[in-house]
Amino acid sequence: MKKIRDQLLRMTRCLFWAMLLPLLAFMPVHLSDSQDSVEGRIWYFLQKYSPNSYYLVKRYVTAPERYQLGRVTIKLGQKGSLLRFIDGESDQDIVASLNTLVHEVCHGYTSTLTYQYIQQDPNISYKFGDEYFLYFIDSLHSILVPKTSVFPTPEIHRTIPKQLRSPRYETYIYPEKKSLGAQVNGIYGLLDEWNAYYHGTRTDLDLFDYYAERARAVPSFWLEFFSAVNGTYYAHVEFKFYALKYLMFARDNHPQIYNQILSNKKFIEAFLAIDRNFTELIDQYFERKKQIFQLLKEQEVEFSEDEDYVYIGYHGRGNFLKIYRQLAAELDKANYRELLTIIRSAAE
Repeated sequence: MKKIRDQLLRMTRCLFWAMLLPLLAFMPVHLSDSQDSVEGRIWYFLQKYSPNSYYLVKRYVTAPERYQLGRVTIKLGQKGSLLRFIDGESDQDIVASLNTLVHEVCHGYTSTLTYQYIQQDPNISYKFGDEYFLYFIDSLHSILVPKTSVFPTPEIHRTIPKQLRSPRYETYIYPEKKSLGAQVNGIYGLLDEWNAYYHGTRTDLDLFDYYAERARAVPSFWLEFFSAVNGTYYAHVEFKFYALKYLMFARDNHPQIYNQILSNKKFIEAFLAIDRNFTELIDQYFERKKQIFQLLKEQEVEFSEDEDYVYIGYHGRGNFLKIYRQLAAELDKANYRELLTIIRSAAE
């Protein structure tokens, strides 16, 4: 009877938190007068322009730092202030920093909200040492993925041609960094980075109306929008390329690891969801760019774009079109498309 009573109590608690937490995440933040106004404006811009990112950040900030998973107690370190991700104090400084803030918070969500989801699910029997990743897809959907065996990401270094080593290659792939999640967690760490870059970039796209309001009077302000988005949108093809190269290397050199990954249904679900999200976001970005160019044309403002820069008047910002197109062309080759077909088939 005691065992049944404990199970019922646990299920009741799970249901309570499952109903309460989504409501808390959408509640507006009320800051006290003693809190820094910069933090208040962070919440203001996220809530007004990017509700999805607001939800992500709010869920992370309000999550507990201690969890009881069966007989295992998990104590996490303090999260720290959001202000450490903000470079400056003006509205423009804050908005320009939100991509980074959301990116970094997404990492925190993936690693720490995992325990909250496990705690809420009576069907998961957590044992000390079990590893999971909780990939935030959107405000209605996160995917809890168990970690299978991996090998360190730098092993794929010798299979990457020099001309395809993109700007983030030395940060995430090689040389070896023993504390870097994208390396030590293998394919699961690469997926985490891919997803974080998606949500950071999505935040900038969501801020389109903020930039549009200011560009009406000063058309060159669109350069700030391009500066924000152009620095991260091409991470889509970078991390998709890295992830597929990782799987190819696993197939050829670590077949047992490869089979475990491809048999991990939750990994497949997360991979396909992140790929779909980012692909759709890139399409939206290129449509927004066309819209901006049309507005500039109607305003008779001089602009141009090549593979390296987008210009408005005499000023320009990098656009990384060259590396984006190069990696997109690589991913269109038969060996990548065949592997993607295998991944999609694994979801069935």
